[in-house]
Parts: sequence; C-alpha cells; structure tokens
Amino acid sequence: MKSEVPVRDYFGSFRVVSTDGDLPFDVIGFLRPVLELLNNEGIKAGPQCGAVFDHLFIYERDVERANALLEDFISKARDQ
Repeated sequence: MKSEVPVRDYFGSFRVVSTDGDLPFDVIGFLRPVLELLNNEGIKAGPQCGAVFDHLFIYERDVERANALLEDFISKARDQ
C-alpha cells in the first residue's frame, strides 16, 4: 500500500551542519558527545563522515536550536 503523504512531507526538510576544520585521520569518536547532546535535547541528527569534513543532517525545524547548542558546546570545550 502506497502512502498518500510523500516521505519528504511526512518528515520535513533537512539542513546540513558541517564541521569547519580539517580533522586528522586518527581522531576517533568526536561526534559521540555532540550526538548525545543533541539527542538529549530531542534533536535527531544523522551523521555523515567524510574524508575531510563531517556533516549532520538535522530537521529544519530543529536547526536553530541545534546551532545554539553546538555553539555553546564548542565555547565550553575551548574554555577547558
């Protein structure tokens, strides 16, 4: 049975949030605390890892809140 609602309409649009710096190949697991932070706030994020940059697919409705959380996360990490 085919759904009457297109999948894109059902889930909504996504936006991509990308890392902005080169990461060495020996860095492992840095996305875990980011994904935990977002998930704990009810924000789903689908990670896509690349050779140089990594990306998070986030629902458009959540992207502003996700950006604010990520900016705070980065600020706190720099202060350590």
